[in-house]
Amino acid sequence: MITTINSGLKSKLAKRFARPNCLAVLALLFTNIAWAQDEPASSDESITIALIGDSTVEDYSGWGVAFRKRFNDCVTVLNFAKGGASSKNWYSGNRMPAVLEAKPDYVLIQFGHNDQPGKGPERETDPDTTYRDSLKRYVVESRSIGAQPILVSSVTRRLFNKGGKIRTTLTPWADATKAVAAELDVPFIDLHRRSIELHNRLGPEASMEFNFKEGDLTHFNEKGATVMADLVIQELKTQVPGLARFLTTPSLPGQSDSSESTANRPLMAYVGTFSSPLGDVPPTQVDLPEGNGRGIHLFEVDRESGVLKAAGTFDLGSSPDCLVINAARDRLYSSNETDRFGEAKQGSVSAFAIDPVDGQLTLLNTVASEGDGPTYVSIHPSGRHLFVANYFSGSVAVLPILPDGRLGEATDVKKDTGTIGPTEATHAPPGSFAISGHDGSHAHMIEADPSGRFVLHVNLGLDKIFVWEFDASTGTLTPNDPTSVDLPAGDGPRHFDFHPNGRWLYSIQEEGSTVTLFDYAPSGGQPNSRQTVSSLPAGFAGSNFCSEILVSHDGRFLYAGNRLHDSIGIFAIESDGSLRQVGNEWTRGNYPRSFNFDPSGRFFYVCNQRADNVTVFRIDRDSGLLEFTNHYAPVGNPSSITFVDLAARDDSVQLLRRVSVPEAHQAVAVDESSFFAISNRTIVQYDKQTGKRLVKWVAPEGSWIKHLNSGIVKEGRLYCANSNWPAKPLKNSIEIFDAVSLKHLDSKPFSESEGAINWIDRHQGAWWIVFAFYGEAEVRRTKLVRYDDQWNETGEWTFPESVIQRFLPKSNSGGGFGPDGHLYVTGHDHAELYLLDVPDNGGELKHVSTLPAPIAGQGIAWDFDTPGRLLGIVRASREVVFMRVIRAK
Repeated sequence: MITTINSGLKSKLAKRFARPNCLAVLALLFTNIAWAQDEPASSDESITIALIGDSTVEDYSGWGVAFRKRFNDCVTVLNFAKGGASSKNWYSGNRMPAVLEAKPDYVLIQFGHNDQPGKGPERETDPDTTYRDSLKRYVVESRSIGAQPILVSSVTRRLFNKGGKIRTTLTPWADATKAVAAELDVPFIDLHRRSIELHNRLGPEASMEFNFKEGDLTHFNEKGATVMADLVIQELKTQVPGLARFLTTPSLPGQSDSSESTANRPLMAYVGTFSSPLGDVPPTQVDLPEGNGRGIHLFEVDRESGVLKAAGTFDLGSSPDCLVINAARDRLYSSNETDRFGEAKQGSVSAFAIDPVDGQLTLLNTVASEGDGPTYVSIHPSGRHLFVANYFSGSVAVLPILPDGRLGEATDVKKDTGTIGPTEATHAPPGSFAISGHDGSHAHMIEADPSGRFVLHVNLGLDKIFVWEFDASTGTLTPNDPTSVDLPAGDGPRHFDFHPNGRWLYSIQEEGSTVTLFDYAPSGGQPNSRQTVSSLPAGFAGSNFCSEILVSHDGRFLYAGNRLHDSIGIFAIESDGSLRQVGNEWTRGNYPRSFNFDPSGRFFYVCNQRADNVTVFRIDRDSGLLEFTNHYAPVGNPSSITFVDLAARDDSVQLLRRVSVPEAHQAVAVDESSFFAISNRTIVQYDKQTGKRLVKWVAPEGSWIKHLNSGIVKEGRLYCANSNWPAKPLKNSIEIFDAVSLKHLDSKPFSESEGAINWIDRHQGAWWIVFAFYGEAEVRRTKLVRYDDQWNETGEWTFPESVIQRFLPKSNSGGGFGPDGHLYVTGHDHAELYLLDVPDNGGELKHVSTLPAPIAGQGIAWDFDTPGRLLGIVRASREVVFMRVIRAK
């Protein structure tokens, strides 16, 4: 039951809504256990939130009533706000005992309006003394009952100056609220700042639509209350991320959550720069002047023309040269290429929140990169770790991404060792003096492979690509076998990119001006070089430094950056992954350090570092060639560019929970109370809520059960797909167990001897089974077969080439029909789900979309007890993963 009361209702209602087990829930929310974050609250959980404040908070004329509507039935909101109250006289009104008697889990505290001069001695406070004392008293007394206090700065009045911007007199009280929060280590919601920013965007006319009545520039009608509550919710999700799981709808400040309002949001571009004039930062690269940028430059992107329109800067004097954005599109991270951070005088990495309405940035925190001159950052497919390459110190580090998007201290740091390469590159063009980078060990890029099992990084000075096994549970790197692959002496590997199929890896060499194709083995993380081509046009002579390398979204073309030659080499990718140069385009600038595609894949943006501009090209989808749009965007020393489409409503997968399970090797199954970890010849049942091990079954010695691959629970029975793959002759069966005792009940053998049974599902009154084939020559024979209740075949489908390419060199490992009726399948290694449509009359399955997911292939299972929840595994870390699949509307 969701309830709100005003201050006049005291003991009876407060006792009625007290929750004896809320403190246990609260303790759970504040742990770092990943499975607590954003998982829907179960029906037996409940929490209470109390609101303390003035008329801008109370239900009648404030945001309180809209705030409570944002929570589900597990939440009780008690509104103790009082019109006309200040921080002084609200307390003297004997209201605090009623709050304490209600025993809330959270207390939100917002004052300021009536603390100002002119309100009378019984209400006025001084922001530097008596106001702070009042807030501290509320914090201390809230904590005395085990509640979590949360301080909120006062919402602004809608008073505008002649320039159409908010003028406020509340700043001293807002600043004091922030100071008290910092002093007492209390979560802080800066509603004053957020409401000012909102009204400055909307302008005077639109802001008047929030007025409680004509001429009332302080209080809110229903629309205004909803918008202000959304601002509070958005900040609350950052400050207390565990509360997100109790929300009914996503919070989108400043607008409703309708598809129409979302569709009007901009496509944003963020440009990282060298910006040393803003701070004590030395030159960041050989023979370059100090940076001319101002930090991170923001642009709105015209979707039709590709034109960049300046939308502000986030001033940062530490050269945020590389930017990366998370899969949820709400956090941005920058590597700050400096050696001046902290007492250790090293580099740093910053985390930012992205405003979902206008794309503006809010700094969350900055931490040490554990090395000098960090030049590259990337995010692990799980979204839980950030990797950073420190150029000047030749080291790489792993930083945990905390639930609210902030960065933690490094969980691992590796420093490269080896022999420095020669100053003359093996493959340098005739007459080249390109010798930069071989004066020491220089880690230039780090990134996980598509599966997330392995992490690769390049060291330009050592002419090597290092490969690490990655433990996602601990955030640590272990040397792979072999530990690295050598590039030709002096060529200087700089960046790399994977083909969408995950089996081809391309690296670009800075001094050699070459691109190398590697065949990549996802199962073992081994790159093996197969082809090397020049990044430059035929006949070139002189010096050149290569920079960026990218494969197009469709995997048909590759683009290689040439500095000094100031061009983009364009290559067609042949059916076997080999490269054929088809063009070379002048960048219309000087020293193209990096480039990127917009989200649509139609435009190509080049950061011309020494020309102080970003140039825009249109991509010919058929030929891969670039056509200059005649558009330049001025940016001082641009280094990288990345994009966020705030209007996008893509399908997505949200991580809910991770549970360490030793048997998480092949698949997982689930019913209303348990999940089942499946590992070849072993099944173990676990309690779904607590993760407690319940029952274990092991196949008897000599049993025909060799390779259990998946499982589903139907009507109290667990059905598991079983095969003896790769033995010959191939034998398949469905093994049936009691879902409570795990007693083996029956076996259904199949005469089908071509293809291994990898998964089974029940959908629309029929059985569905996949027979998987493995290897380059056979995988396309993999098929989905439908059976009736008598096991008569009633339909057959094959997989589309776009998904086959993701399966290779393995095959389809897991699958199941979701609550939306679509088929979701996995491969063997990739951290992805493939969403498919099933045509009525057989034929080829239709590939709808690919969803990044925090698993690594293998068997999956839908939890129909909680719609939208899907379970999978990470074999390498032995984890069962709970996820939510969110379909765009």
